[in-house]
Amino acid sequence: MAEGRGRARGSGPQGNEGEGSRTAALAYDHSQTEFAQKGDVKRKAKAAKKALDGPEGAALRKAEATGKSRSKGEDPALRKKSTKETGKRV
Repeated sequence: MAEGRGRARGSGPQGNEGEGSRTAALAYDHSQTEFAQKGDVKRKAKAAKKALDGPEGAALRKAEATGKSRSKGEDPALRKKSTKETGKRV
């Protein structure tokens, strides 16, 4: 019998998690939540508006249009009211 059977080679905390890395997703969620809570969101929004109004604005709008052209559209669930807002169970 082969040694290490039943466990994928390279799996574990630093190994290949396959498609859809749970570790990366959790790290991303954590960093975004931390930024929203502690980051200077208003200052970043002002900087973004200034960039759009400045010399790089045309390039930024072109990049946005390119990204949107590849999109399948916005997720309808984003517009749906949560059960916390309505007080109803789903």
